[in-house]
Amino acid sequence: RRSFLWDKMRVLHLTENKRLEGGTAEDRDFADWLLKVGHGQNNDPDGLLQLSDSMHYGTTIEDLINSIYPGITQINRAQNNDEFFKHRTILSARNDDVDAVNAKVLSMMPGDIYTRHSSDLMVREDGADRPGGFEYPVEFLNSINASEMPPFKLDLKVGAPLMILRNLDPKNGICNGIRVVLTRIM
Repeated sequence: RRSFLWDKMRVLHLTENKRLEGGTAEDRDFADWLLKVGHGQNNDPDGLLQLSDSMHYGTTIEDLINSIYPGITQINRAQNNDEFFKHRTILSARNDDVDAVNAKVLSMMPGDIYTRHSSDLMVREDGADRPGGFEYPVEFLNSINASEMPPFKLDLKVGAPLMILRNLDPKNGICNGIRVVLTRIM
């Protein structure tokens, strides 16, 4: 609080959830449930979060996928599927789970899977690299799956949704976080 700006600030306390104005009873129930989750009140004795019956989509990952992406096994790749994917997504807190869900959705979609691999060539610079230093097996380098790095192996299908993870062409709107649908593979 050393900035001269703090004297010019005023703290506002929000007391109304404006999203609920004109909302349905279901919206209000969900907002109440979410508030309780935030206060740790919807947990069972083991500390697990209890979901309401309306949030259950079966018992398997296939059940979840079929409820979020109905008809995914018959999707027509020749059509524009932007609207189909626009308001549908499955979120997960762990990258391993995201990878598993993505692989399952991709396997359920019609069409051939195209696998692309990253380059695994190490470039050596005379004078910059120590002779014989930092030698790692290619298999080890390819096994690294950090969220900041693209994967070594990428499975793709024409018609599948993708998320851009880098600012590739901001001027034309191809930025980190946008979702696109793959239309062709070269």
